[in-house]
Amino acid sequence: MKHKIKLSKTDKQYLNIKQKEKLTVRVMRRIQILQMADKGILEGTIAKVLSIGRTTVWRTIKRFIDHNLKAALEEQPRPGQPVRHTAKQDASLIALACTDAPIGHKRWSVRLLAETAQKQDDLPKLSHEGIRLLLQEQDCKPWLKKNVVYR
Repeated sequence: MKHKIKLSKTDKQYLNIKQKEKLTVRVMRRIQILQMADKGILEGTIAKVLSIGRTTVWRTIKRFIDHNLKAALEEQPRPGQPVRHTAKQDASLIALACTDAPIGHKRWSVRLLAETAQKQDDLPKLSHEGIRLLLQEQDCKPWLKKNVVYR
């Protein structure tokens, strides 16, 4: 399908300025697609020259036509998985990790934290991997004594 676009003078200036910034490869490709399409180069030729799929070229041009230049360059937010626990629950879990390990254990392990959290009602029900990621985000390493305050 052939879509003809014509970039305004301000759009061309914006793309030239944007090109000089540090950008992701995807954004650079989109800029190149729009500049080539403005020169009248066909979508198939643009795809071959840039070594990308025709649908990528088509979608970028269509987004420019339907919305605007910024919409054509930037990605739309992706929905993702909803968060299942609150910041208060995360803080409670991290506080648990900073306490002494249960009797019979020298230190907390991620699996032990997951088992203990499953037994408590106020803590989020996370797998050991979810707990590991949560602790990693907070840069908390309960298995290392130097990072934990014991009282």
